[in-house]
Amino acid sequence: MKKHMGNKDLARIVVLILVFVLIGSGFGMRLVKIQVVDGSYYVAQSKKSTTSAVSIPAARGEIVDRNGESLAVNRMGFNVVLEKAFVQDEYDVILKLAHLLTECGEEYIDELPISRTAPYSFEENRDSDIKKLISDLGLNVWATADHVMTAFKERYGLDNYTQEEVRIISGIKYTMVQKAYSSNMPYVFAEDISLDTATQIKENSQNYQGADIQETYFREYVDGDLVPHIVGTMGAITAEQYAKLKEEDSSYTQNDIVGQTGVEDAFRQSLKGQDGIREIVQDSSGGVISDKIVKDAVPGNTIMLTIDKNLQRVAKNALISFIKNMNETAKAGEGKDADSGAVVVMDVNSGEVLASVSYPDFDLSTYEENKAALLSDTTSPLYNRAFWGSYMPGSIFKPMMAIAGLSEGVITPSTIFTCTKTWTFFGPLWPFTCMEYHGPVNVTNALRVSCNIFFYETGWRLGIENIQKYAKQFGLGVSTGVEIGEFTGVLAGPEERKSQGQDWYDGDVVQASIGQSDNLFSPLQLAQYVATIANGGTRYKAHVVKEVKTYNQDEVVQDIVPVVLNTVDSDANNFLTVQEGMHMVAQSVGGSAYSVFKDYPIQVACKTGTPQNSENDVSNDATFIAYAPADDPQIAVSVVVKHGFAGYKAAVIARDIFDAYFKINTASASSSTSSVS
Repeated sequence: MKKHMGNKDLARIVVLILVFVLIGSGFGMRLVKIQVVDGSYYVAQSKKSTTSAVSIPAARGEIVDRNGESLAVNRMGFNVVLEKAFVQDEYDVILKLAHLLTECGEEYIDELPISRTAPYSFEENRDSDIKKLISDLGLNVWATADHVMTAFKERYGLDNYTQEEVRIISGIKYTMVQKAYSSNMPYVFAEDISLDTATQIKENSQNYQGADIQETYFREYVDGDLVPHIVGTMGAITAEQYAKLKEEDSSYTQNDIVGQTGVEDAFRQSLKGQDGIREIVQDSSGGVISDKIVKDAVPGNTIMLTIDKNLQRVAKNALISFIKNMNETAKAGEGKDADSGAVVVMDVNSGEVLASVSYPDFDLSTYEENKAALLSDTTSPLYNRAFWGSYMPGSIFKPMMAIAGLSEGVITPSTIFTCTKTWTFFGPLWPFTCMEYHGPVNVTNALRVSCNIFFYETGWRLGIENIQKYAKQFGLGVSTGVEIGEFTGVLAGPEERKSQGQDWYDGDVVQASIGQSDNLFSPLQLAQYVATIANGGTRYKAHVVKEVKTYNQDEVVQDIVPVVLNTVDSDANNFLTVQEGMHMVAQSVGGSAYSVFKDYPIQVACKTGTPQNSENDVSNDATFIAYAPADDPQIAVSVVVKHGFAGYKAAVIARDIFDAYFKINTASASSSTSSVS
């Protein structure tokens, strides 16, 4: 007999049905709310996009000489870049690109300071990078390269990769982090690859998703060894530079290559240009909605230097030939050990530097690949001796002393001092000597024969304060104003001696009077000094940039006009007297440079110097200053040869420069037409 359903069972069924109905109603109402009430909100969310602004590098401005001849130019090339918005499998594309580039003989960027192959070790001379790496990974200071690789394997989840693949991924990933790789910041995977390699990547883009070929500009140097210290070097931006430059211009990135020295550095902002902007829009799932250029890049300005390439080449060859000739033909202690030097040529009426040579030097075209060797080279080829060198002037200091003495009235053009080869003002126990017995001499003859006795007496009468006063007016011991940095010199005096922790004595005044003692000046200062003598006392600011133009050189952005820094506090007749004495050095019998210029078709004014040094086993230095034509000065020249033995010998360098400038070998002997515009 069947058991009938009771009231309690029926009630339970009803309750269950009601529960299901209520739950279903709740879900239904929720669905209605999502689809109907809040439908527009969720549609908007599904379409929500992210916009990334990617910089388009501008072409860097070029550098040319005063005649528009190229020095630093741009060459189109190809970079491999990773764009985060398009990368799907990061490790896959890293490995594929690394293997392809290696097979093609190309280099990819990997700044991890660890050897590329096992057994792993830290790279030499990268202590600061290693320290930062260990700190970034949170390892102990004693961590080894193997410890670092283990840490990377864990950090990047590389358990399923081979040891070689772990090293490749770790090196590139670490570099990407250092370069701030992001949706806004593409990562430069490899630079300046060949067209063939670029084509392979382009044609097989499906295998390298997220990788793109970027046409970009690379610096190239025309005659890279001609004027490297003035043009200057480029290099990857440092952390310190980035922090500073970012405040000046927000467009700088950690991937930038920036000027490090010379004009490349000093005119960095003008050369840089304005980067363009590429806008990439992605939806919430990472898909790319649009990719377009919203702002075109504007190339940087072209910098026109005051340098004349032809004159620069002549000056450089003349200096090198002189040094090599001394090495091969001179006796020991008489110039055989000449090893370095500098030459500066300046327009006497504007302060424009027409040539600037520093030897030994280097080639900008191979600077990057030879950088380590150049930095360790004991001859210091990267050192700009023309602007930063510190040299004792010796007797080329005497023209300034003569003008100071005449200006202060301690001597006149007719003042006679008798040279007996020894000056014993402080008594016979402290004699000061001259190279020769000159007898009675006035100021012009004292300059002609470079008589020490005359200038000992003049200097003592002037006193060190007046010597310093006039030296500064001529630009000695003070800044020349040049744009790219310089050594500002050292003026002998009590202050300098005190800074050395030593005492200043009366006898030091006498030594300073002939360009010895603590006097140290750069060849650039010496050129500005002789230019000031040549033009009658106007000291122009030295400069190496003539004009700033638009990239295509069709418009002048900035015209650099001559700037007068000061005028020497002296009568024009005093300059005429000293100019006559300097003319006699070159053109009169007995003049210390007469043997070089006695038959020269253009009248030259000059002064020789042979500063002594404390190194008894090597030659004295050779210094020389000159300007021409003597009766209508146009250019001034300063020459310094370390261990060059005698200033009159170095005069042949200036003669070669005058030959080129005045076209002595191609024009009539009386021609004074300049080759420089």
